[in-house]
Amino acid sequence: LGQAEPKRINDSGQVLLLDSLYGHGSIYSGGTITYLGALYTYDESCDWLCTSPVSTGLDINNSGQVVGTATYSTYSESRVGFLYTDGSIFDLNHLVEGASPGETWDWSTDLRIEAAWAINDSGQIAATGYLNGYYGIIRLDPISGPAVPVPEPEGYAMMLAGLVVIAWSKKIRRH
Repeated sequence: LGQAEPKRINDSGQVLLLDSLYGHGSIYSGGTITYLGALYTYDESCDWLCTSPVSTGLDINNSGQVVGTATYSTYSESRVGFLYTDGSIFDLNHLVEGASPGETWDWSTDLRIEAAWAINDSGQIAATGYLNGYYGIIRLDPISGPAVPVPEPEGYAMMLAGLVVIAWSKKIRRH
């Protein structure tokens, strides 16, 4: 494992590692080390794409999802929170509605996720960042698709009444 230090372990035995020499995050599982990867962003100072040379994993859940912080070295707002899932790494500022990705953001009005510290098995993420000029704790909740309407209690009563009528009418037809 070289210069790697274990940071977290989940119930599946996956170990979140940090390369103490270069700061790269990786996952050790079943004898294999998987590098979390680098984030890419547009920045004029590096002519087009810049990479995040340091992606530090801070927590891993039982699904193998990792959260942490990635550091860009090319502009002043250099830290961003990330999510690693299904073999890919994502800047949380690109995934969260209302967040400001990239190097242009206004700290006094925008949401900016700077670090993701923990993730639970439901996919909720505890992060820190800026919102309307204030630095604080942010909880991110996953959205897994379009909202499904839930019937009100009156709807259930109406459905139950309809089933009773259907069952009663079938009973009458048999006789």
